[in-house]
Amino acid sequence: MRRKRGSIIGRLAGKETRARVHAAILLIVAGALLAVIPGWDIFSGMPRTVDGIQHYRGGQAAAGFIFYLAYLGIILRVLLVGRGRSSMTRMLLWIPALVAAGMAAAVAVSILISLGKEVLDWGGMGSPERIDLEAGLAGALSVVPAAAIIMALTPFLIPLDILLQIPRLMLFDLRSGLKTVDRYLREQRSHSRLGGPSEVLVVEDDIHCAATVMSYFRGLELRCRHVSTIADADRYLRAHLKTIRLVTLDIFVRVDSRGNNRTGGEWLAEISREFPPGRRSFLVVVISGHTDYLEPNGGGADLVLRKPWLPAELTEFLRSRGVIGGQWKKS
Repeated sequence: MRRKRGSIIGRLAGKETRARVHAAILLIVAGALLAVIPGWDIFSGMPRTVDGIQHYRGGQAAAGFIFYLAYLGIILRVLLVGRGRSSMTRMLLWIPALVAAGMAAAVAVSILISLGKEVLDWGGMGSPERIDLEAGLAGALSVVPAAAIIMALTPFLIPLDILLQIPRLMLFDLRSGLKTVDRYLREQRSHSRLGGPSEVLVVEDDIHCAATVMSYFRGLELRCRHVSTIADADRYLRAHLKTIRLVTLDIFVRVDSRGNNRTGGEWLAEISREFPPGRRSFLVVVISGHTDYLEPNGGGADLVLRKPWLPAELTEFLRSRGVIGGQWKKS
């Protein structure tokens, strides 16, 4: 059932489905506006004679029908045929102009139809009258307000493409979030089973990144203690200076409940003044996606790794310092 639900959401968020839903929504809205708004007779051009009313309604119907056909062509071209071949921004810029051109074409064709009717009347099929031509033109122009609203609304309705993807994105975030939490909790349990004091202090507010670091050190049989704020990191480090051999530090971490918003770089500078590199009993490895915020020399770090980091690089460093595979060396 879970797989079936996921596949349904995936299909609904698919490119072709989104395009078809968009086209349907836009065409239904346009059809409703063309059916309702012209009936309000905004231009007050409704003639009083029966023949004039027929010409008016005829021009109105012709203009509305032709405009809808033009709009149908525009939407199908933009959403169904043109997807992936041009940027959506460029399409949005062209849509109002295309809709306006469609309306102009609809009015022009309605005028031609009215002229054709008058020509036939002049040829003996009826009595040609100028008022009939004016009534047909007034009917065609009564569609303009609906076309203007459609022209204004269309670019705003196009971004529904993003909204249709929200269920899939929410489901993905939910699943990935649960998996990340589950992985993190497994790492916590694994490190608690290693026994002995923690040798690595992991300062990281992203539990996905924390779980990755903890998994790496579990493979080296080094027990980790994870904290997500600088205040917790400072307290734990000072209380366990005799056992902590390594601190992995992110630059930007969570603000604690007391509003302590020190960054990892600021804390690194503080502890480096008190525990200078080369003379302190622990190593500091910065693992961050924002290493450019550190001082050029690393701000007191023994090693700086930029996310995504390479485990082989950290392993080589730990081996060279004797943390693994040899005698522990401070410097």
